[in-house]
Amino acid sequence: MFPMYIIGIVSWFRHKNKETDSVEVNKISKKEWIIVAIVFVGIFVGIYYLLKAFNTNELVVSTISVLASLFAIYLQIRRSRFSFSFYMINDIILMVLWGIPVISGNLLLLPMVLNPIINFINDSYGFYNWKKLEKEQRGE
Repeated sequence: MFPMYIIGIVSWFRHKNKETDSVEVNKISKKEWIIVAIVFVGIFVGIYYLLKAFNTNELVVSTISVLASLFAIYLQIRRSRFSFSFYMINDIILMVLWGIPVISGNLLLLPMVLNPIINFINDSYGFYNWKKLEKEQRGE
């Protein structure tokens, strides 16, 4: 995912409003949503079998978590506020994945539950601010 983060940083610098010093929010077309959804179905299958080869616990949920992260990064590269939605989905998945063993008594994993809770709060704040920035850029 590291190369995708670099691409995202470059994209953000290339689409920066010089006057306001903020990133220009992008609107994803319906056509792009459809293409991305189709591509990500294929990626889901690939990730599923890759994680299966590593004997990953909670295989389907783990695959969804990885896919949500990839989708979030893609949308972040495209400068869409919906990237935060997919980060929040992943945060919820991770809270559940790590929360089950904690509830079962393994308190050593408590930090693994606290991290996605903090990330969820941060991603919610990011979603709110991007929505606000989008309205400002549209002149509302």
